Amino acid sequence: MGRAGDAVVIEVADRGAGIPELVRETARHGPLTERPEGMGVGLFLAYVAVEHHGGTLDFRPRPGGGTVARLAIPLRSARP
Repeated sequence: MGRAGDAVVIEVADRGAGIPELVRETARHGPLTERPEGMGVGLFLAYVAVEHHGGTLDFRPRPGGGTVARLAIPLRSARP
């Protein structure tokens, strides 16, 4: 956790299976799942909530396997 300019930044890394590229690229545009039991709304809702507060949410592959999630939220709202 730290600051980048006027935003609070939190990064979380894991060594799991990772998030497939298709999901990373398209989940912000609507529900998407690769699991038969999933509805595919989790990441989409996370993007919507973060962007509603003027922030960003990004995922990238972690070298050696897994995923790095990066959340940045402005210290002051960009919304009036």
